[in-house]
Amino acid sequence: MKLANSSHQYYLENTQYSEFLESQNLSAFSKYIEAIKNHASPEQKVLDVGCGTGIVLQGLKRLGFKKMVGMEISRTSVEVCKKKGFDCYQYGGFTFPFDDQNFDLVGSINVLEHTDNPIKFLDEQYRVLKRNGYLIVACPNFLSTTNSYHKHTRGIANKVRNAIMLMRYAFTKEFSFKKMEMTIRTPFQPDDDAVNVTNPIQLTSWAKMRKMHIVYTSAFQAKKTGLLEFLDHTPLRVFFGSCFYILQKK
Repeated sequence: MKLANSSHQYYLENTQYSEFLESQNLSAFSKYIEAIKNHASPEQKVLDVGCGTGIVLQGLKRLGFKKMVGMEISRTSVEVCKKKGFDCYQYGGFTFPFDDQNFDLVGSINVLEHTDNPIKFLDEQYRVLKRNGYLIVACPNFLSTTNSYHKHTRGIANKVRNAIMLMRYAFTKEFSFKKMEMTIRTPFQPDDDAVNVTNPIQLTSWAKMRKMHIVYTSAFQAKKTGLLEFLDHTPLRVFFGSCFYILQKK
């Protein structure tokens, strides 16, 4: 199988990465799984892109879903998924191995930031999605000005740069996900392997270019209450740490 270069090669036989994915708790995906449950029935076809070792697929199975399909770049993770009995496909980093308009819902959580070609990746999700189907995309906001968990958001200088970039994207027609270098270290830390500066302004631009209906957008991958919930309903959400989108294909 033809494979993309750079970041995709990092995952192919990375047992450490698969072990990290397998150690994740199902509760970390509760908002994502709930969004799937609310926008697809258990009888419909659901594709989890970048399914890892099948944590989300396990959660959907418990909810009665019967037609879940996983897709993953990592061979070691695909093997784990298949051992669990899930229908899981190897992804080579280019075209998805599915026909057009094949799924009622397509979702990916914390995958977009790791892809070699993020626009192609989003377009492939759009291609395999049925008309009126739902696309769920969750990823970090690496132009955040309110957290310091990643090198791209850490420090005053980076926060100022990020704020300027957000404003520039908001008031211009510029559209591209900027690249950043991976961090290779032991032990592996979340988002060390991110290579794209994912952010809400660019995601919104892509959705509008594809004439998708924006059903829901949030700056958090987990439910929030109080002040954070209030701010999540204002334009200030673009400064927070994540992107969580539910889109409908017209």
